[in-house]
Amino acid sequence: MSSNDYSSLNVLIVDDFHNFRRALAKNMYELDFRHIDTACTGEEAIGYCRKQHYDLILCDYNLGPGKNGQQLLEELRAYGHIRPGDIFMLISADTSRNVVMCSYDCEPDAFLTKPITGKVLEQRVNRIAAQRKHLRGIYNNIEAEDYTTAIFLLEQEVEQQSRYAVDCQKMLGELYIQQQQYDQAEELYQTVLAVRELDWALVGLANVVMERGNTGQAMMALEQILDNNPGYLKAYDSLSKACVLTDDNDKLQYVLERAAEVSPMSTGRQKQLAQTALDNGNVELAVEAYKKTIKYGTNSHHDTPDNHLNFARAITKVFDNDIDKAKEFSREAALLLTNLDKNYEINKQQQAQAKLLNSQIHALEGDVQKSKVLLSEAEGMIDDEMEKNIDTDIEIVNALIAADRRAEATTILK
Repeated sequence: MSSNDYSSLNVLIVDDFHNFRRALAKNMYELDFRHIDTACTGEEAIGYCRKQHYDLILCDYNLGPGKNGQQLLEELRAYGHIRPGDIFMLISADTSRNVVMCSYDCEPDAFLTKPITGKVLEQRVNRIAAQRKHLRGIYNNIEAEDYTTAIFLLEQEVEQQSRYAVDCQKMLGELYIQQQQYDQAEELYQTVLAVRELDWALVGLANVVMERGNTGQAMMALEQILDNNPGYLKAYDSLSKACVLTDDNDKLQYVLERAAEVSPMSTGRQKQLAQTALDNGNVELAVEAYKKTIKYGTNSHHDTPDNHLNFARAITKVFDNDIDKAKEFSREAALLLTNLDKNYEINKQQQAQAKLLNSQIHALEGDVQKSKVLLSEAEGMIDDEMEKNIDTDIEIVNALIAADRRAEATTILK
């Protein structure tokens, strides 16, 4: 029996195995939790979270077909279904490097490996719940966007050297930067670093330097952090931001490639890498990154029809460099485009773009008849009532060129 009073808190357990859900529910009941719901899929869990608030979510990483635990957490955050002070604990029997790095990357409040004993679960829940209870006022003010009060309360915790002072320093530094209080942020990070060289403080200090406009200096500091700790993903994210600020797309591509090697299942980074590679003319890398974006983004909030359209765009560019390489992916891209309206709710622009891209792919493969049919269907969809769209216009030009209708393409370009 737990000495803590958890009877008023709501708990959600998400796992695709009934016996494990039942065992976890029993453990939580023994800890004095009384409001316990269970879900067997990520989709079902999303449904629960839309209807009511949960203080604690225990979720397996692998939930079978559909969303995995990482995707569930990312979606809950993206759509505001989880509050700053809530607890999300990720559980997994898979301790492979990719899964561990992916879990580390999405920052759950805890990562537990199966099998889990009741004692381990109790210790971890009690420790995190105690922190949340102690800092409840801070989390509530952050949720209410009352950052002035949140900063004041965090400063008090740090000054009093409370048990959770380090947690408060991390939150305080981020809020200082968010509120453009750069002098205070710098002082905080320097104070931390005077005691111990911690990566989060080093990155925080680099972020302060970057926000002040000294991007080159920040980049050198971030590179030094990554030389010492190549797996620290927050440093890659800050370095990527610096590359964007300096319009250094070649450097950005290099940084994103390194980050993708560390955490290959990060859909957001794969998507950014794909677009950057395409902008840089590295079409083969763009194809590979878009393919991973689609693979790892399936069932997540990153899963959009534009991923498939951009994958196909990259394929058409590969044909210019390596026909054999392009044909490895072209049939897959053509199938994705054909089924796009079956798998997604797409608008008229996206429907037209899908047909135009598919027309180009078939033309480049030598299937002239199929290419003409798709181009004709796309042209039939495009009328004066359709809103002008530069992507659609470009694909019309490309499809006309692929169909050897260059005069018409030139007219549109002019």
